[in-house]
Amino acid sequence: MAFVENTSVGFRCSGTVVAPDLVLTAGHCAASETTGVAYGPSGYTVYTGNVDWQLGTASAVSQVIPYPGFTPVTTPNGSTLDDGDAALLVLSTPTSAPVIQLASNPTDLALLDSGTGALIAGWGLTDPSVNLEPTVLQYGETVVQSPSYCEQEASTSGNFFDSSDQLCAIDTPSYADGVCNGDSGGPLIAAQPGSDTPIEIGLTSYTMNSCDTALPQYFTRADAIDGWVQQWIAALQPPTATTNAESSVGQSTAVLSGAATTGGAAATLYYQWGTSTAYGYTTPAQEAASSTSTQPQADLSGLAPGTTYHFRLVATSADGTAYGADESFTTAPAPVAAPLAPPAPPAPRVQAMTLADARSEARQTLHGAFHRAWAQHHVQELKCRRVSGVKFQCAVAWWHGRNDYYGNVAVWNELVSGTTEWTDHYAIRWVNNHCYFDSGRRARCKIHRHAGTF
Repeated sequence: MAFVENTSVGFRCSGTVVAPDLVLTAGHCAASETTGVAYGPSGYTVYTGNVDWQLGTASAVSQVIPYPGFTPVTTPNGSTLDDGDAALLVLSTPTSAPVIQLASNPTDLALLDSGTGALIAGWGLTDPSVNLEPTVLQYGETVVQSPSYCEQEASTSGNFFDSSDQLCAIDTPSYADGVCNGDSGGPLIAAQPGSDTPIEIGLTSYTMNSCDTALPQYFTRADAIDGWVQQWIAALQPPTATTNAESSVGQSTAVLSGAATTGGAAATLYYQWGTSTAYGYTTPAQEAASSTSTQPQADLSGLAPGTTYHFRLVATSADGTAYGADESFTTAPAPVAAPLAPPAPPAPRVQAMTLADARSEARQTLHGAFHRAWAQHHVQELKCRRVSGVKFQCAVAWWHGRNDYYGNVAVWNELVSGTTEWTDHYAIRWVNNHCYFDSGRRARCKIHRHAGTF
């Protein structure tokens, strides 16, 4: 169950959890009954996980999705009712509350037969004359009625009934229980024969004569909207990532491989890698369309011989981020040196590079390549790792203005006309901090890249 509150418009409804990030409720709890236009998501808070909604887990709503067939209807008696009275609320924070199964066509049509015992539930008024909604979930018994009875009762009172997407129920023979204001969107629940698994066969739409329990209550048929709900559940599936074993490992190279599904949104795929499970490096991002399966590969080069590296695949989309399991490999050792040749005249030698040299030269490279963006920087990381006696690989991260910069700078010494000189190569990316970390739509943020030699 889900308690739905909209403080902007000023109403409360009930609903059910149909997926960790989706709540099903009535269409008139999500859109204007006059215009059919959806209410803004910012006004909603949804509570799940407790029969006392005040003790439940609160979640904001990121999207309001009325059923495409939701249509306000003016009845002969002048009141406004709704056809296709259903809507979905996308939760900003997925809930761990149990998911209820919706009736489907034709599997569960027998549950709609006249005489089926069912339960109603919600946080609606217990007394229509006292405008005080309970904080604790209420439920009661009722009985499904035939379409002909439902249509006759609705017509007699000047109301609306469409047997293709509506049903009605009444608590016979006691006429003690019924739904009321605040129960809208709450479930009508039955169980398959021989099973205690709850099946939602309807969701509360409207009552007659101020919640009179002696009159039938009307519900949107769950089987009529089940296909639409399942499409949205699939569309909001997060990506998955599986890390596979590496291949083509040499002294300084390797090929990383894995498998990913993108779920309902386009995803960005890349590998994290490094000499520990802290990784520290990423491969270039690869883009994959929604609802696809792919097996991305990435080539690594410049690795140190005889060194163990860790890696994993990462898939991220608007619906979430998935991390593959950690895998590792060890590069081939350097070959054994051949026997020494007879002594030869001393040749010029490349001067060894120190850590202080590497850091200084990396800073010169970044200053020359990025000028003001580096000169007025705020360094978060500048870590240099020795690759050889004359070469260092430096991981760098800094921010300037609204941009976060990160990447690698390689610096090394080499002989030029018998003299030791240093050279470099850099590969830096940067993103807008607000877009990437705060907007919630990371996949839409542009990642800038700049590589070269200073």
